[in-house]
Formats: sequence, C-alpha cells, structure tokens
Amino acid sequence: MTWENTTAILLAGGIARRMGRDKRFMEMDGEALIRSKVKQLEAQFSHVIISANDPEKLQFLNHPVVVDEWPDKGPVGGIASCLKQVETEWMFVTAVDIPTLDLHILKAMWEVRNDWDIVIPRESQGYLEPLYAFYNRKVLIDLERAVAADELALHTVISKLNHRVVDLPPGVHIPNLNDPEDYRLYEESTRG
Repeated sequence: MTWENTTAILLAGGIARRMGRDKRFMEMDGEALIRSKVKQLEAQFSHVIISANDPEKLQFLNHPVVVDEWPDKGPVGGIASCLKQVETEWMFVTAVDIPTLDLHILKAMWEVRNDWDIVIPRESQGYLEPLYAFYNRKVLIDLERAVAADELALHTVISKLNHRVVDLPPGVHIPNLNDPEDYRLYEESTRG
C-alpha cells in the first residue's frame, strides 16, 4: 500500500542534546539516518518534506526543507510550519530519530482516519507517539493557535483536538533513538 495523496513530513530539526551529536547523520544501515528515513518515506508517500532550520545541510536529499516559521517552538511549530506548505489533505508526521516505518501500524491508523483529524498510535504501556501519526490539514489553525499561546506540549494540543487513538498489539514498539544507549540497543536488535 502506498499513500499517493498524502505528504510525509519528516521532523529533523531537533537539537539532539541527549545524543550528544547530530543524530541525523549517524550511520544506519551504511548511510546517514536521515537518508535512510527519507528513502523509506519516498517508497510510501507521493510527497516528502523535511522540517529543519539548516536547509543547506540537507540539499542532498532533494526534497523541500521547510524552516520553522516560529523558531524554538518545538514539534508544534515545526508541524504547523510544514502544514502551511502542504497541499494534500492528509500528512504523516514522523521524526528522524524513529528509524523505521512499520507499514502494519500505518495501515491500521490510515483505515480509521475518517471522521478524525489526527490518528495517533498508543503502545501497550500507554505511551502515545505523536511523532508517528496522521494529521489532517484542518488542524493547522489549531496548531497556529497553540504556538501563539505558547502551548508547546504536543500531547496537550492533541488531547484538545478531534483525535483517534489506535492501540498497538502487546510487544509492538515504535523505536526512538534519543540517546547513545537507544542507538546501541537498536543497532544490536537489527543485527540480531
């Protein structure tokens, strides 16, 4: 399944304090993490745009790079900035430090999107992952309001919107590379 009329938004503008280096360029399967993630998105979505504040470093990816309209407003500001540039009705938002796409999760979320503005997965431990979710274009105005009010916790913003939670089966996990230990464990799991 491919999402031909959906835009993938790749959030790649984080500071990466916990990782201690620019995680976008860490090696993953023999290439930079960001290049690996873009290739995965290209295979599934008709449009890919990247949210980052250093577009000159990302020209090699050959996709539009959207600079934050509201600097230092985190994912809420980055997503809102990108939504202003998108023409499709639906967007899949993901972060560069989530190294893989699980097409089963994407399909499960996509199939229940009707009547909702955001579809977000929840792991069996109860954790919601707003940076691996489908967003309808109509949430732009709500995100702009949140930025204007300096309400930057994405979970809080989503809780006030028309959203649907999709529970993942026990044991299904969305990996996130926040620090060197996450990176080490992920590399070990993919080798094993």
